[in-house]
Amino acid sequence: MHKDTQVSRLEMVNGQVTSVAEVYSQESMPLGTLRNGYADPVSMNRWWNGRGIPQSREGLDEALKYLGVSGPSELLSESMGLSLSDHYWIRKGGSQVCWDDVDFFDNGFSEDLGDLLFGREPDSDTVFDPTSPDVTTDGVLKKRWKIIDGNRCLVKGGSTPFCQETFNEVVASTLMGAMPMDHVDYSLLWSDGESYSVCRDFIDVNTELVTAHQVIISEPKDNRMSYYDHYIEVCRKHGVDVRPSLDRMLVLDYLIDNGDRHTNNFGIFRDADTLEWIGPAPVYDSGSSLGYNVPTEHLSNMESPSKPFKKRFREQLDLLGPLDWFDRGSVDCAMDDIRRVMDGSRGRIGPERREALVGLIQRRADHVESLKSRRRQRSVISSMCASVSM
Repeated sequence: MHKDTQVSRLEMVNGQVTSVAEVYSQESMPLGTLRNGYADPVSMNRWWNGRGIPQSREGLDEALKYLGVSGPSELLSESMGLSLSDHYWIRKGGSQVCWDDVDFFDNGFSEDLGDLLFGREPDSDTVFDPTSPDVTTDGVLKKRWKIIDGNRCLVKGGSTPFCQETFNEVVASTLMGAMPMDHVDYSLLWSDGESYSVCRDFIDVNTELVTAHQVIISEPKDNRMSYYDHYIEVCRKHGVDVRPSLDRMLVLDYLIDNGDRHTNNFGIFRDADTLEWIGPAPVYDSGSSLGYNVPTEHLSNMESPSKPFKKRFREQLDLLGPLDWFDRGSVDCAMDDIRRVMDGSRGRIGPERREALVGLIQRRADHVESLKSRRRQRSVISSMCASVSM
């Protein structure tokens, strides 16, 4: 189902898609699940399993053992695959339940699974309710959805030894706000001595997120074309120019050494009713950055492998268009606020580590500024040569 539109009829066993028995609305099928106009059960099953909690999620094994289920796909089926990122869901044959009865954008949801994933077993006399958007959250870090002041908010933890991912999200949103670029704002939450990053859901009942991965696999790629250019071209065919926002995101990732910008944590907005592509989604999920698990003494010469288009950050920068939009001064203006975020870490990021991280951002900003100047000089020389030849 997509909202109240019956998209296809699936046959499922133990939470796995075994076949796509019939397709009723090709245009409403999840992007990338059709091959030559026909439903591909392998792609459909991959898309379905990709909605679930990854097997590597912290606390998942304990939760599955408590619930007595074999894997995340069973949880998906129990919760009808409902999400706070799009409007797809499944309905059992013969059921008359409607989208308005179950969607998480307008209806409440159970916190039982979120509590369990955060290590809190429910009371023995309560009936466990798995119907929750927590079933359709990606990533390995501990996370859950909560309704805070009427807003759907994602609460996400960090990892040892520094729990730095939670602070990195706030640092990244501070930096993006100064640059500026379209982004999701993150704040910090402390609970029982643990830090968590919090952001509001940027999808609502009228929009949905289509990941870059879905976009990329929706059309065959010319072997002569890079995945960067392929992604831009597919979006262009749908009337969306993603290059300006894409380039800004990749520069940000270089500045903060974000080695986890895979194609499932950026993408485009789509109208949930017309399916029209609206534009690029704001930048989100930047926590696995800034040497979050690297000892302080190794930060000065650190460089993580990059994603999603090249394995090295500087090679990825070579893909980008003009950098005239980049303002080195705006990065400097963000440094005091970034220091304050790190100083609020309750000792997890000490002064030495804080200055090493600030220095990393500043050195990389220097490199981007230098790259911008060199490209501008080459552009001037090319224009002069073209004038002479004419």
